[in-house]
Amino acid sequence: MLARGREQTGRPDAAEAAADRAADHGSPQAWSALSRIRERAGDRDGSRRAAERAFALGALETWTALGREREQRADPAGAERAYRRGAEAGDTDAHAALGALYTEAGRTAEARAAYRTAVDAYHLDAWEGLLSALAAQAPRAASAQLVARLRGTGLPAED
Repeated sequence: MLARGREQTGRPDAAEAAADRAADHGSPQAWSALSRIRERAGDRDGSRRAAERAFALGALETWTALGREREQRADPAGAERAYRRGAEAGDTDAHAALGALYTEAGRTAEARAAYRTAVDAYHLDAWEGLLSALAAQAPRAASAQLVARLRGTGLPAED
């Protein structure tokens, strides 16, 4: 989607404009993207309204927006349930959000698994979370796992 590409290249205003145009045409994915973009910009009300519209139109990735809403209301159990539903629907943002939620709760093994799933689905932002979760392990084990993952991507890695 054009909006996601513009957002990933550091152009949030252009991303919001692209998502807004697509949302005007009734795209549930665009409404979901608008929710995410507005949430990252700090517009929680705008994010919630866009998420509600996306959900009404059948966008399954809206579970992640609902999870973020629950986190903001200090309901980590509700956030986890929403993120799990999003992950089951195939939303890679939900896997990354689960990783962050688990990290915050000190559930590092679950955080690593969630981040790995997101990274394996090419969610670039999840790499940082995965590296942090790996760093929480014993240093040698984390290093060995990171080297193995880098080799799997085709990037050069030295022991």
